[in-house]
Amino acid sequence: RRLLAMAVLLGVAFATLGYRLVDLQVFQHKNLRKEAEDKIQRTVPRTPHRGEIRDRRGNLLAGSVFVKSVYANPTLISNRVTEVAQALSPLLELPEAALIDRLRQRTFVNDKGETKFDPHVVLKHKVSLETWEKIQTTMNQLSFGLDEKKLKASERAFYRGLRQSAIFTDRFDEQMRVYPNKTLAAHVLGFVWSVQRTNVAGLVREMVGVEGIERVMNSALAGIPGWRVTEMVRERELVTAREQDVEPRAGHDVILTIDAELQHIVETQLAEALPRFSPAGICSIVVRPRTGEVLALANLPTFDPNNFGDAPASAR
Repeated sequence: RRLLAMAVLLGVAFATLGYRLVDLQVFQHKNLRKEAEDKIQRTVPRTPHRGEIRDRRGNLLAGSVFVKSVYANPTLISNRVTEVAQALSPLLELPEAALIDRLRQRTFVNDKGETKFDPHVVLKHKVSLETWEKIQTTMNQLSFGLDEKKLKASERAFYRGLRQSAIFTDRFDEQMRVYPNKTLAAHVLGFVWSVQRTNVAGLVREMVGVEGIERVMNSALAGIPGWRVTEMVRERELVTAREQDVEPRAGHDVILTIDAELQHIVETQLAEALPRFSPAGICSIVVRPRTGEVLALANLPTFDPNNFGDAPASAR
């Protein structure tokens, strides 16, 4: 009787286990596989380099540089906020007190009503790639005045995690438009701003021309984005697991008939006339009569395309 009871119990146990295995591997296979892929598979956008705008002599009027947004995970910094802030303050060009405030742990309530620590704090946008490399080097070399070899394994793991993961960036680079001559030919060039769009790589940020040549020639300047489908484990890519790797196609350069030297002369003359006559605005256009080429086009008041938000719409 005991053997029979044990056999029945074992039979029921194996039958239950078998049903569970069939349920997981057959009936729920698609859902579980998709859930696993969503956790490790990433589609990373690859931003194309926006084309440059140059004058007739090849002088750069508008270009692009790749930059990073730098973030921090305060939960990995814990009570070492002061040391991290002191190390990063000169690199990020932010006051030490402001950094200390941002690096402090903060909580939020999620959709389930649970209180969680915020692991994603913005430190600064538009950080150059060179500065980001210096930040990484500084964090890896950060010393806390301790002989870490004598610490417990858990404490050594804390300092290792702080150096390697507490300060981080997005997986992809952002792009910043630069106008090296500031206000020169501002009304001709126009400016860009960043918008969110959905493409093959998901939700991404793209630069779109708003005014001037940036808007009129946007389709030529923008280029074609690429993407990379790969697997990520602890925010590190498994290169061997890449499924797709589509290179972005850079935008075309635009060459204007504008002559930067002549443009500067015209803008200087208008600037001298502005206080003498106090007009609401001044406009000057220099044209080559035989061809109709516009060699200079200037308006006052003007603005700096690098900081277009600081100027009223009337100045633009």
